[in-house]
Amino acid sequence: MSQNENQILEFPTKKSLRVRMMNQSAEKKSILSISLASVFLVTLVMNEWIKNVQQIQKEGSARGVASLELKDFKKEYDWEQKWAKELAVQEADQSSKVASKPNDRDNLVYGVLEGKYSANFQKGQLISLEFNGSDSAPSLKPELFLSEYQRYLNSNSDHYRLLQKDGSKMTYEILSNKNQVLGLAEFDVNADGTIQSLVHKIK
Repeated sequence: MSQNENQILEFPTKKSLRVRMMNQSAEKKSILSISLASVFLVTLVMNEWIKNVQQIQKEGSARGVASLELKDFKKEYDWEQKWAKELAVQEADQSSKVASKPNDRDNLVYGVLEGKYSANFQKGQLISLEFNGSDSAPSLKPELFLSEYQRYLNSNSDHYRLLQKDGSKMTYEILSNKNQVLGLAEFDVNADGTIQSLVHKIK
């Protein structure tokens, strides 16, 4: 054998095998790492998907409850409105039954005389008037009063006649259609001739 041939070294078989085993181990670790990463990623995605589904279901349930609550509120509101209207109608009907139209006395005292006179009535007839001094008396003179409102003195009156005038005092006879004297109306007037007081003397 030549010297060159003696210099050829044998390939270290054991060392090569160890390297291959190390490479295979590294590959297995790499595959295992990739697998674990894949499982983790899939788990993460699944968890996120489940959370989204639960959130959607929760929101849907909340919307359903809110919708029901809104419907219930609207129903209750409509019922209250209807009840309020019915109550108002009932109260109006009751008030119309209880309240009466202004009678002749009210028309005279609060309409014609504007509430500025104290009035005294007996058996439906006006007995006396007295100006209460509030503001100014309505511009109402004895003859105008008698021509328009003598029925308040006597419902059977037909006309009147001046009997006496003495300064601020004026006395009129209240007559029937047969000229029967039904009573005397004694007026006291101011400088303008406006009524300050009235005394009705029934015959």
